[in-house]
Amino acid sequence: DTIPPKALVGVNNTVLTKDTIRIDWDKAEGDTDVHTYNIYRNGELHKTRDFDYMIDVELPHSTSYEYQIAAVDDSGNEGPKTALTITTYGEKWKEVLVTEGSVNAEVI
Repeated sequence: DTIPPKALVGVNNTVLTKDTIRIDWDKAEGDTDVHTYNIYRNGELHKTRDFDYMIDVELPHSTSYEYQIAAVDDSGNEGPKTALTITTYGEKWKEVLVTEGSVNAEVI
């Protein structure tokens, strides 16, 4: 098999605490042979998961992170990366705003 998986869909994130985020995603329809997911942070492979979410902890506030997530099939083919930018602000969270793959939290 040389055909890579499709791009992920339904990529969402949640700010769990001031320094912890969670990113969830759905695999593309028809991709039945997805084995793992590669998660890149700021261009470097950060984690590989065999489930459809990732939690990142101990993130400094007022910092932007570029995440990219790609599905990997049983043959090792990596699909296209889906990008997501998360910017943390301040030490207390008021609201999380999601706009086209970006998350910004406003300081209280």
